[in-house]
Amino acid sequence: MADLTIVGSDKNGGKRRKGTKVVAQVSKVQMTKPPLDVEHVEVRQRVLDLRRKTEESYWELSIGLHEVYEGSHYIAWGYTSWKDYIEQELEFHGHHLNYIL
Repeated sequence: MADLTIVGSDKNGGKRRKGTKVVAQVSKVQMTKPPLDVEHVEVRQRVLDLRRKTEESYWELSIGLHEVYEGSHYIAWGYTSWKDYIEQELEFHGHHLNYIL
């Protein structure tokens, strides 16, 4: 959890009149982050690396699928349609299927 530092004073310079309830008028809020330990840095880097690899893999997959589609290889493999190939061979359904089609 981050530390919270509040800098400021009430309108009367910190003095209160009898019977009034003035807590403080905040003029500045400063949030400080805790220092990152090695585990946090490693986890963050691993996630970023996986995201990059996923993007590269999708690109390679799209190139391969384009080749399969353009060459109609899926027909030679026994599928009657592109959609059947995508659903049955690759097991893409729902939004993945719509994305590919």
